[in-house]
Amino acid sequence: GDKLVGSDKIGHLFAEGHMYFKRNDLQGRGLEAGLSYGEKTERGFYGLKTTGVYSYGDLTANYNGMRFWQKVTGTGESEESLRENPPYFSCVDGKWTQTKKFDWSEYIDSAWDESINCSKFRTENIKYKVDSQVKKLEEQGHPGALVCPRRPDECYRLVSKYGELSTRLINPLCREAASKYAVDMNLPKLPETYIDSEKAAIEETVVDHDATVECKEQ
Repeated sequence: GDKLVGSDKIGHLFAEGHMYFKRNDLQGRGLEAGLSYGEKTERGFYGLKTTGVYSYGDLTANYNGMRFWQKVTGTGESEESLRENPPYFSCVDGKWTQTKKFDWSEYIDSAWDESINCSKFRTENIKYKVDSQVKKLEEQGHPGALVCPRRPDECYRLVSKYGELSTRLINPLCREAASKYAVDMNLPKLPETYIDSEKAAIEETVVDHDATVECKEQ
């Protein structure tokens, strides 16, 4: 499609997304357990401690990866939801049978693009080096705005889409840009709970069904 993403996000979708899925669905610990795990990895080995980068794009890919794994067999979805939007595989006569094709567009969006969903940096020196490279691109006449977030309009769409989860998945700069864009363009105002992390409260969904994915004869 027209989304610009780093190749590392594919690994985040399938691998880290499965870790979210494991905590939220298979272990029944809730969404907070998955979100906290992802944030810990960005503060540690996968982020600030090694590359010096805390990537909100990674966190969004992780979250959507959990959605992918839930969709593989319909884990965590109601029977009514599954009738309207079936999983990728269903158990038919004791065998897993594909019932829906995978579509990247259901998971990838502009929140994976780190020029829109900006990253944070461990030190000012790292940020200076990144800004210096951006300045070189500007001097070379690179088309388009290079200041992050590059697309305030996309920030508005993302914050509207993710709601209160925006405070965990979308960089504060993008959230602020979304709020300002709404005012400038006379669009519906975004709730403060979508913008201010201290006012957001992620609603937990308790898994009250069997989250195993075994295919057995009924």
